[in-house]
Amino acid sequence: MNAPGELAFEAHRWMERGQWQRARDALRRGLAEAPDDLDLLYARARLDFLSESGTALDSAEEVLALAPEHAGARLLRARILAEHGRHAEAERGLLELLRTSPQDSELLCHYAFLLLRAGQLAKARALASEAARIAPEDLLVLSTLALLDLAEGRTPRDMGALGKMLDLYPEAESTLRTLAFTLAERMQLGAAREAAALLVRRNPNDADVVRLAAHIAYLSHWSMRPLYPILRWGWAGSFGLYGGFIALNTLGRGVLPAPLLFAVSLAWISYALYSWVYPPILKRRRFPELL
Repeated sequence: MNAPGELAFEAHRWMERGQWQRARDALRRGLAEAPDDLDLLYARARLDFLSESGTALDSAEEVLALAPEHAGARLLRARILAEHGRHAEAERGLLELLRTSPQDSELLCHYAFLLLRAGQLAKARALASEAARIAPEDLLVLSTLALLDLAEGRTPRDMGALGKMLDLYPEAESTLRTLAFTLAERMQLGAAREAAALLVRRNPNDADVVRLAAHIAYLSHWSMRPLYPILRWGWAGSFGLYGGFIALNTLGRGVLPAPLLFAVSLAWISYALYSWVYPPILKRRRFPELL
């Protein structure tokens, strides 16, 4: 029979690998034998938070009911409250923790995350800088600095924290992939190209990286610029363009000359055909990796 502490450790290990069900199985075995064990209850609260089960706050508060000063559960509760948009309560919880541990880089980073969510970039930067002074090579610290760089409009090439993080923690490369994909989705294509170029330099033979770089190059191609509203906002952009055309066509009748209305209608039909027909042709001719 495994001791509760061993099963809690096993659960945390499965969580680090994203194996939620295996972590839950380990906790179930442990809690069946020791339902009030703090290590197991805290591990369950953490699992509920990471797996977005919806019961994380209740689980964290169950730990705090038994041990009100449990630092891990107090931090977890503050993070959950932040995720729920209850920023004032989350801030109070973090400040209480920082009063007793002002040099804790993890707490400083989580407080910086909270302020970043609230748009208080200057305060967030000050907290992250203090965390970097305390733990300059910590992964959470470097991740926080990289997020702040992005929020402040820096490009991947200028994000020193990102390069340092990738050098020290090669496994954190998934962060760069997510960054490149997110920038491409937002149509911040210059920054997306830089992120993709970094990825290709590090992994020139990785098919997924090559495909991501090709996708960003495809979106950046000069001939795709007329399709920006559709690429940026998807169906919302399409409906907006269609609504604008209908409004112009309806309001223009009897006001605008017939030849001009005809030209507008012809331009709209041409644009619609272009958006449907041209992108697949471009992929076939210039970006076969995307097919």
